[in-house]
This record gives sequence, C-alpha cells and structure tokens, in this order.
Amino acid sequence: MHINYDKVATTYDRHRRGGGPYLDRLISLASQAHPRTVLELGAGTGNNTLAFSLEYTGSRLLCLERSMGMLRQGARKPSGASWIQGDALRIPLASGSVDFVFSIYMLHHIRHLEVLFGECARVLRQGCAVFVTTTHSFIQRHPMARYFPSFAAIDTARFQDVSQVARELSEAGFYQVDHAVCVADPTPVDSAYVQKVEGKFLSTFELMPQDEFTSGLARLRKDVESQGALPEPVAWESALVWGYR
Repeated sequence: MHINYDKVATTYDRHRRGGGPYLDRLISLASQAHPRTVLELGAGTGNNTLAFSLEYTGSRLLCLERSMGMLRQGARKPSGASWIQGDALRIPLASGSVDFVFSIYMLHHIRHLEVLFGECARVLRQGCAVFVTTTHSFIQRHPMARYFPSFAAIDTARFQDVSQVARELSEAGFYQVDHAVCVADPTPVDSAYVQKVEGKFLSTFELMPQDEFTSGLARLRKDVESQGALPEPVAWESALVWGYR
C-alpha cells in the first residue's frame, strides 16, 4: 500500500513532534564535522528540522523533501532552512556541495540503499552522513504489536536491520562506520497516546487493513479507559548509523 504523504501531511505534522532520543548524539556528530552546509534528507514536515536547528546553529541548512504537502508544512516553521523538493535518490545538488548529511526515519522508504548512499557520497565534500532508524527488536517489543497483529510484520519488513545499513554504508565507500542505540524515558500508553494512534501518527497504521486498525484501536481504547494507562509504557528506541567521507 502506498502512503499519500501530500494527503496526510497535516495530520502527520500534528501528531509527530520533533526531536527524540537520538538528538544529542546527532548534534554531537554534527559538531565534530564543523560543517558549512548541512543537508537533511526526507525532512517531512520539518519538526525534526526545527529541533535540530534549535540545538545546532552556524551552518547553512538545506532540507530535501519529495512530498510537496509535507514540504509546505515544513517551510512554515522558523528553522531558517532552505527547502528543496526532490528525490533523495537523485539529490538535486552539485557534487561536493555539503559537509554533513542526515536523515531521520526515512531509510525505510528506500529500497536501494546503495543508490542513496552513493548520492550521499557524491554530494559530500568530506564529512559525515548520519541515518536515524530503529531496531527490529524494538519493533517486536512494541506494545502496539499486541493490539495490531500485523504491526511488527509490517515494520520489520520495511525497516532495514542496523547491520545491513552499516554494511551498505561501508560498501558505498564510507569509513569509520559505526552505530549507537539511544533510548528515551518511558512514555505512558494513556489517553493522549490513544489519540496519537487514532491520528495514525505512525505510518505503520496507514499500511495495515482498516478493519484491523479499527478493531485494535477499540481494544486499546477500552484497556486504557479501564486502567488509566497500560502497565507497559513505551521507551522509544532509536538507532543511529554513521560514516565518514
């Protein structure tokens, strides 16, 4: 199933806040690179762009986004970034024109990582490329997998394993390839979380059958209403993979 991000941009923007457990490590890697120009790939509605720009200043920030609906949302935010509509597999920038590249939860939209990483290598003068994703173990442990039978299967099929990302980054010519897993403080699965699920704040919910989503949401809401919150909170887990040119 294809997700129409132009159509869901407003809802997506409302339910997906910027930042996360990865942000401190991402800022640290950017600071070490001393970049003049930073490129964010698949910048979405700019919530992560804004979170990044508030913590890291002094560089020109470019944001590439394919969906015009998402881009319009992002361009309204006071991040100071320049927005470009385009495809990360054909980055519309000159070779050697940026010093730091990052993406946040976009790798699972890419079927051919070798093409993406080749483009990143091309546009980097020298510097670092960082990709924020998640781990298969977190997907499988996620509390929502108990309410939506296809939740884990959908996401383990589309999110590449961290070892695969690291391997393909090395094969694209990046060196000192490394990774880290960052975990946020636990968040309760309460009525506020149910509202986010209802708004399909994770694209996973767009990809499952509607009857499964409706049924799972009803069971989740019933359990939360009866208990106040589920016994098991969500401890958001991010994985960063990076390499140098």
